[in-house]
Amino acid sequence: MFSSGNNGHVHTDEQPWQGADESRRARYSRFAPRFAPRPEFDRPLTNPANPILQAFREREDIGNVYAVRQWFGFVCHPDHWDGTICKATKAQADHARRVFALALRLHQ
Repeated sequence: MFSSGNNGHVHTDEQPWQGADESRRARYSRFAPRFAPRPEFDRPLTNPANPILQAFREREDIGNVYAVRQWFGFVCHPDHWDGTICKATKAQADHARRVFALALRLHQ
């Protein structure tokens, strides 16, 4: 598994929503409208960043669905993957392919 490149931290708090009375809930509700995961549930995100996704994120047209399609097509054809944009392994290319495929499905 690779990270997206925004290394920071993730939380594992099963009740991150907090109410005015300090009560905790697993989901947002009018009784718990504030997202406030408890710091004791934070953990560092240590997965290595995927260089393909990092290179894509640096582009100006990142929000353009046509750019996502272009990169998806690029990583789907290993004979076109020559590492000119960034050096990546087959596992990183497979991971980027799954991420781009998900982004395209969500856009439909």
